[in-house]
Amino acid sequence: MNKICISLICFVHLIACTGQNSNNKKEISSFKSESKIDDLVKQYLDLDIFSGTVLVAQDGKIIYNKAFGLANRKENIPNTLQTKFDIGSINKAFTKVIILQLIQEGKIKPDDKLGKYLEGFPKEASEKITIEQLIGHRSGYGDYMEDPGFFDRPKSQQTMEAITEIIKKMPLMFEPGSDWNYSNAGYILLGDIIEKVTGKSYYDNVKERIIKPLNMSGAVVDSAKEMATNRAVGYMKTMRGELEDNEGILLIPTPAGGFIMNGEDLLKFME
Repeated sequence: MNKICISLICFVHLIACTGQNSNNKKEISSFKSESKIDDLVKQYLDLDIFSGTVLVAQDGKIIYNKAFGLANRKENIPNTLQTKFDIGSINKAFTKVIILQLIQEGKIKPDDKLGKYLEGFPKEASEKITIEQLIGHRSGYGDYMEDPGFFDRPKSQQTMEAITEIIKKMPLMFEPGSDWNYSNAGYILLGDIIEKVTGKSYYDNVKERIIKPLNMSGAVVDSAKEMATNRAVGYMKTMRGELEDNEGILLIPTPAGGFIMNGEDLLKFME
């Protein structure tokens, strides 16, 4: 079934430009840019394949920030600038940042093997896979979501701990370091390593090392996601043109994906 996600954040962070333009020219340029973005968004709205917020920042300043469409079609709730959207795999970048911080702090090394921190893995994984390979999707592990019936599991079996047990039984797709394959599994294991090294939960690490310092007050990075206010419902359009919400596959946030936040909070992290 061909599905198109139509509830999302469209986030654009423009690279800073230098120049000696006058304020008037900047205002005219800004107006033209806003008009162009409006026109572009309208095309997707007319096709009914977009609903969300669009944020554009330049030179550290937000120059465009608007909400479009409905956050919840059943309840007819519109999107606002405070609406929280599932950022999907973008939060792998949060996991990577914490790993890099731990490397800078001298608590782990890029070439450390998986088995140094985590137990219960086959020898070929524990003795060969490195932290660097996990970061770069070169560990040999694939996607645990391909495990039969994964999305039918209760939420209690979609936690980091439960997923790690699934990964332990997964065969490697190739010799670690010899190839590349996008790996959700690798980032779950990085989250496990973060917990092992720091003695704190992955979620507490995200809050203490990223969310609080950046004052990302609207971000939800743990199981409170399902109870969060101002949360957009994701929808998919089938090949028959029918809309389906994705509440049935709403995943618990993990190091591999699933945080929710608004556009301004995401901008704080991206900057």
